[in-house]
Amino acid sequence: MQWAISLFVLAIMLLSGCSGKKEQDKVDLRKLWDFRDPAGTEQRFRALLAQHDEMTEYGLEIKTQIARTMGLRGMFDEGHALLDSVDVALKDDMRAVRIRSLLERGRLLNSAGSPDRAASLFQEAWERSREAGYDNYAIDSAHMMAIVLPPDQQLEWNLKALDLIEKSDDPALQGWKGPLYNNIGWTYFDQGDAETALMYFLKDVNFRTEFGDEDGRRISQWSVARTYRELGRKAEALDLQQKIEKEIEDKKLPADGFVFEELGELHLENGDSETAGRYFASAYKVLKEDQWFRENEKARLERMRKLGNVKE
Repeated sequence: MQWAISLFVLAIMLLSGCSGKKEQDKVDLRKLWDFRDPAGTEQRFRALLAQHDEMTEYGLEIKTQIARTMGLRGMFDEGHALLDSVDVALKDDMRAVRIRSLLERGRLLNSAGSPDRAASLFQEAWERSREAGYDNYAIDSAHMMAIVLPPDQQLEWNLKALDLIEKSDDPALQGWKGPLYNNIGWTYFDQGDAETALMYFLKDVNFRTEFGDEDGRRISQWSVARTYRELGRKAEALDLQQKIEKEIEDKKLPADGFVFEELGELHLENGDSETAGRYFASAYKVLKEDQWFRENEKARLERMRKLGNVKE
């Protein structure tokens, strides 16, 4: 892998006029993210960090994102240790990095099963962001508050974030609409209001399509199909899940265990246990490799195994 890192470093240097250390040569860190591959994302961040002074504001910001990749892989102690090193080096005028550190530490805590502790950090990040006028971080903070708080408080925070976007003239913030539509939809879904949830999921589909986000569009379509099933619109749910499955196959994308699971549920409800079993077996094969799912959805995974008649 060392040669790949070296090539990436070279690319960064070429993009930045070969110095890689000037303020104007900063790379937008969002463009380096691939949430499906946190390990590869860390390598890209470390390659970029090698071209900058680690103690500058930009260097410390890169470190917060490396910590985030660790959290996505369950490396919580390592992530906290890295953020500790960031916090020690922070200066009073590094307000944006302090907020990012709060956000990433909160995400680490939440992923490790401590949403209450995470909430206090997201609250502080929200307050600091609003005080400093950093709408992007304020939206991120509100979005995370809606994830960690009880259901009766989630909608309030998602709507706060959406309100910030609608009042802002910054086009860069528009990308937040998709995740917020998704989150608001699931809040209504979990509250038993599938009709309103469907409205937001359809908004999400339209937004992702216009935004050119194919991965996000497929996820939002899955949410629409899941809501169709909840509403008893099984034929529409099956048709949409099958279209998603075909698109994944045609584009040779990685198999999606959640699509397989839903197809299993739909065929089971339609009385076709044989076809359902094949899909549950496929879902189990994919999702058992997902560490978070394996640790947090044990009963659901075991149900797939049994219905798929998988012997282990």
